[in-house]
Amino acid sequence: MTINNADIIQAVLQEHQEPTKGPSYNFKESDIWEEISKLNRAEQAELALAMVQAYKHQMEQATNNDDGDAYGNASGIANVLLLILNRKLPFTADGVIEFLVACQDRNLRTWYWYTPVKKLTRDYLKDHVLTPELQAAIEATCNSWSQLYGDAPKAANQLRLLISAETKTLAVTPGEPWSDAAKQTIEALPKTKQATWIQLIEACSTASGGKPTAKWLKSAKPLRQAVGIDTFQQYLVEWCPLVDQPRTQPLPGWRGGDDVIQDKNADILKGLVWLCADQTEEELVRALGKLAVSAYRKIPGIGPRCVKLGNACVWALGQMPTADAIGQLALLKVKVKFGTAQKGIEKALTAAAEREGLPREDIEELAVPTYGLSEVGVRRETLGEFTAELMVTGTSSTVLRWLKADGNVQKSVPKAVKDNYGEDLKELKQAAKDIQKMLPAQRDRIEAFYLQQKTWDFATWQERYVNHPLVGTLARRILWQFEEDGKHAVGIWFDRENGPPSSQNLGEVSAQSPPDLEDLGGQGKIANTTQTSLKTNLVDLQGKPIDWLTHKTRVSLWHPITATTETIQAWRSWLVNHGIQQPFKQAHREIYLLTAAEETTRVYSNRFAAHIIKQHQFNALCGQRGWKNQLRLMVDDDYEPARLLLPKWDLRAEFWIEGIGDDYGSDTTEAGTYLYLATDQVRFYPIDAASNFAHAGGGGYGTYRNAPAEPIPLSDIPALVLTEVLRDVDLFVGVASVGNDPNWTDGGAEGRRQYYDYWHDYSFGELSATAQTRRQVLENLVPKLKKIASRCSFQERFLVVRGDIRTYKIHMGSGNILMEPNDQYLCIVRAGKSAADKVFLPFEGDKTLALILSKVFLLAEDTKITDKTILSQITP
Repeated sequence: MTINNADIIQAVLQEHQEPTKGPSYNFKESDIWEEISKLNRAEQAELALAMVQAYKHQMEQATNNDDGDAYGNASGIANVLLLILNRKLPFTADGVIEFLVACQDRNLRTWYWYTPVKKLTRDYLKDHVLTPELQAAIEATCNSWSQLYGDAPKAANQLRLLISAETKTLAVTPGEPWSDAAKQTIEALPKTKQATWIQLIEACSTASGGKPTAKWLKSAKPLRQAVGIDTFQQYLVEWCPLVDQPRTQPLPGWRGGDDVIQDKNADILKGLVWLCADQTEEELVRALGKLAVSAYRKIPGIGPRCVKLGNACVWALGQMPTADAIGQLALLKVKVKFGTAQKGIEKALTAAAEREGLPREDIEELAVPTYGLSEVGVRRETLGEFTAELMVTGTSSTVLRWLKADGNVQKSVPKAVKDNYGEDLKELKQAAKDIQKMLPAQRDRIEAFYLQQKTWDFATWQERYVNHPLVGTLARRILWQFEEDGKHAVGIWFDRENGPPSSQNLGEVSAQSPPDLEDLGGQGKIANTTQTSLKTNLVDLQGKPIDWLTHKTRVSLWHPITATTETIQAWRSWLVNHGIQQPFKQAHREIYLLTAAEETTRVYSNRFAAHIIKQHQFNALCGQRGWKNQLRLMVDDDYEPARLLLPKWDLRAEFWIEGIGDDYGSDTTEAGTYLYLATDQVRFYPIDAASNFAHAGGGGYGTYRNAPAEPIPLSDIPALVLTEVLRDVDLFVGVASVGNDPNWTDGGAEGRRQYYDYWHDYSFGELSATAQTRRQVLENLVPKLKKIASRCSFQERFLVVRGDIRTYKIHMGSGNILMEPNDQYLCIVRAGKSAADKVFLPFEGDKTLALILSKVFLLAEDTKITDKTILSQITP
């Protein structure tokens, strides 16, 4: 049956002109609407096209002849046409074009056509390709509407976005794992969703500045809403970890190799991160924290990968209204030492503290997450017939084990858990990873308290440290100082019933406590299943409970500088005898007292002068220890010394250094950065004293002002400050010195050969304070290693190991080796695990100590060595 659209339109006009129809009349109740509703969608589309032409004709009559009836007829047609267009109709491309062309007519450029025209165009493009003819019609309509007032320009922009999404490709640049994944994910979506993501990515590519403007957020947030908050978060959580992976395609002309983030991609990521600022989802918060670490990660010889992306993450975390975000900022404050990043992190933490109504100094303590730990170091989850037990076993280690209903342990993940509790299992494993990353950061935060003069009242300390489910695993292995009304005590957490808080919290002998070390004492637990009174769990050096503690007691981190040598040695023995591995050197901490030479020089120390250190390694160490330093280039420029600001003491410590070498390319990186530095004096100044500067290649330090800054006599520096600053400098030299590199003299450069004497003297010379502490530990430890004790002896600076092929002398400072009888140098590069990894050490963090032990185990059984490189050196 052929539908006569003209008859329908005439019936519509008659219905509209009926005088009995009032303002409340509903056209959908009419007979003619019933007839229209019976038409199929294709027939309704044809009718709509006929009606738009009829509307246009009536409007022309009304305009040209000032015909009031024609205006009324046009209004009646428009009302019915709008009802029809509410449906999704199968217009052809020509039909859509006909509508668009009609809407360019001045008589049809009225507000009630904007929405239906956008709708029918969008509906068509969902299932059809944009043709050049249709694109031209859309652009012409947009141009026509843009000339009008009111909502017309906005409608034009919205209509233009439809062809923008169709004609524009996704703005991400391939070649990075995250951009490849984003492209693949988005291009697999239906066309409409694809178009929305294209618009969102396009908006994110315009992200500029340190933080988003209100205008940018106003335009970008609706696009985020359009793709869906849940989907947005899901994709971000998937893409962020991929940013840390190497490029999938090289980027010609860019320095940085596989780590480079293409600039436009970085802007897109920056915009996406900004749009996370009002979210609270835990996985998203975690993803942004990891992304910040990745962005600030330094590329050797270049610097941080992408500062603007890292800054965007910090800003977003600072805005997120959740404690998890503050926890990530606290983690970043310890892990990321890049100067610009530190300023942003501090600003974000301050903003978070103000938002939460908390003192700035408390925010990092209160924001430490527990990761579901219900007791100190333990989390238990019942999953069906099994109980999952996640336990902290060290500062960077956890174990997840499964308890059956009968209490027996199953090491592997039960199949029933995999099948029925996949999400719970995933969350447990993620918590374990997060704990392993957070605990080292918390350890470093606690160690930094020495120079912050940090103290707590007893109740606060209990809550935030020794009884905190996560931080307690560290705090219970640390010595604390208690003071109240003239009373003073030093103590440690000790559970008389379950044992001391060792770095193992399983009731088993772990890998770090092999059978031949059983005389070091029983292995205690970090966690106990019942929380007893803390007062009974704090003991002094004699093992007696410290029972006078009250809420008025002040607690601080104990430092050995305040104790006698006898007390320090006694605490060291107590810790070793109870199998407690401290998270950082505390009882075994090096102490640096003023020497006679320093009393003579008065205002500076030459204790660490005349060393050659690797500049990039030194710079990284400065960042880790909170020192400010700038990489020196072989250019005509001045630099400040490495310096540590101590606001709590109103002091500034300086370590004077200068670049060495004058051969560009041999003594520098490709970018012109000095490879090596020469070390000089350590000095102290008032914190606001004029800054010192020296030329990059040396020539002495001085100020730009007429009046030079006056250094403070070393005798006036508080003992705690002096020892901690000199300990840092000892660390810089001890780790970054070329004397630690067994391959340094093989580099071939003439500059290296002229410094050979220094390399040899450092590698096998006098022991530093750190090395002397290491010797004391080895002297106590080696006799208890039954497997090798009889083959070891101590000779001044060396640990001597008697093998069957040769006798070896291991320097306890550098870890380098000489072989008897002719002091031939032996080069060994550690690879993989060794028996030394199972040896209990009284503190964490001394890699050289672990390296020496691994060499001892290897060389004591030199007949079992199979490495050809080593065999060629030790064979006479």
